[in-house]
Amino acid sequence: MKLIILLISLVQFSCTTISCGQTKPYCDIIYNSPQIKAHNKWDDKTLIDYVAKELSPIIIKCSEKDSSELISSLNTQFIIDKKGKVIDVSILTKNIGTKCKSELRKKMLTMGGWVPGKMNGKLVCSRVNFPITCLKWAQ
Repeated sequence: MKLIILLISLVQFSCTTISCGQTKPYCDIIYNSPQIKAHNKWDDKTLIDYVAKELSPIIIKCSEKDSSELISSLNTQFIIDKKGKVIDVSILTKNIGTKCKSELRKKMLTMGGWVPGKMNGKLVCSRVNFPITCLKWAQ
C-alpha cells in the first residue's frame, strides 16, 4: 500500500513540476521588443520556398473558393516561445475569410527555423511581425 501511495505522489509531483505532457508551451511574459529579437535563421531562398510551397496553395484555394480579390500581402504576427517554436499566429490582413485564416494559421504554427529572443541573456517568449508581400501567388 505504501508503494502505491509513493508512486501516486511521485506522479503528482512530476506532473506539477515538469508540466506532465503539457502540449501548449507556457509563456509567463511575451516581449514585444526584447534586447535580441526572435528571428528566423533560414536564408531568403528557404523562406521564399516555404511561402511558395506551404502558403501559396492555401491562398490560391481560398481566393478561388471565395471569389474574392487576389491577396497581395499577408500581415502576420507570431509568438515565438523560449525554444524557438511558433506557439501563436495572428493574421492581421483584413480581406481574408475566417476559414482561410484558420488554414494559414494552422500551417504557420508548424513553421520551423526560429531562434528565440533574449532578454538579459535569457531566452524569452516574444512577438514577431512577419509580413509577406507577393504580387502574384503562383503554384
